[in-house]
Amino acid sequence: MAFSYSSGLDLRGAEMFAADIELPQLVLKKTAMEHNLDVMAEFCADSGVSIAPHVKTSMSPYVIRRQLEAGAWAITVASMQQLRTCLDIGAPRILLANELISPTAARWLGERLVNARVEVYCLVDSLEGAARLAHGWNDAGRLQELPVLVELGIPGGRTGCRSVDQLCAVARVISEQRGLRLVGVEGFEGILGSDRTTEVLERVDTFLYALVAGARRLLSEGLLDASEILLSAGGSLFVDRAADILARASLGVPTRVVLRSGCYVTHDHARPRGGTPFPSVSGGPALVPALELWSEVLSRPEPT
Repeated sequence: MAFSYSSGLDLRGAEMFAADIELPQLVLKKTAMEHNLDVMAEFCADSGVSIAPHVKTSMSPYVIRRQLEAGAWAITVASMQQLRTCLDIGAPRILLANELISPTAARWLGERLVNARVEVYCLVDSLEGAARLAHGWNDAGRLQELPVLVELGIPGGRTGCRSVDQLCAVARVISEQRGLRLVGVEGFEGILGSDRTTEVLERVDTFLYALVAGARRLLSEGLLDASEILLSAGGSLFVDRAADILARASLGVPTRVVLRSGCYVTHDHARPRGGTPFPSVSGGPALVPALELWSEVLSRPEPT
């Protein structure tokens, strides 16, 4: 959508360089976006995994709906504000990839979901967080349990349990909380590096194997709802590693691997060579940049 000098002007089909279009404008190229949607859908189908794209990339109702239409199992959000927006546009399944520790927000969510045909998942990484989430959820008078994933983090990272032992301790507390149901294990490997060097990929793989080990431990202790276990990871740069390692986990129970990459839908000109996993996956098609920024030259006082 572009800004117009004319109030209320319908800009569908407008020319980019029309007199009433103010620059700069960031343009989303539809053909490139559709290509990227197809690439991700094919990748997930071939890998046997699901995609729950992180929609903070665009927060555009149109783009979110297209991601769902292209086969997304769910959508991922980072905040309650984003979650409310996605509820309003009718998303059928939402993963809040963050800790919901406000009892007031948890109570609001419980009240909002009464008779709603939508599933919402939350993350937990601490004993206190589990208690606060359960308190707010139960205050809403909910009879249904809220599905949650326990988060494995990285030392020095922003959130997440720092070890498998701590992961299990938090999981035990979750199992004791009325109103919560532990359905899986989640982590985010995207902060381990900004490129795909051998050293970074080794760190990524080590973390993903630890996430699988955590899920196995929780299953052995009877702490996970074994009807379908969720294993979730997958930043945009390492989505192929997450798909490969998590899909081969072989936990002995029904398992759904949920990737959360969001940047694939627009991609990025600025990525260095090797900054996308897709050219290296089965020789398949690469993602293409879908965003262009157009602006005016305001002044050129010298030729160069």
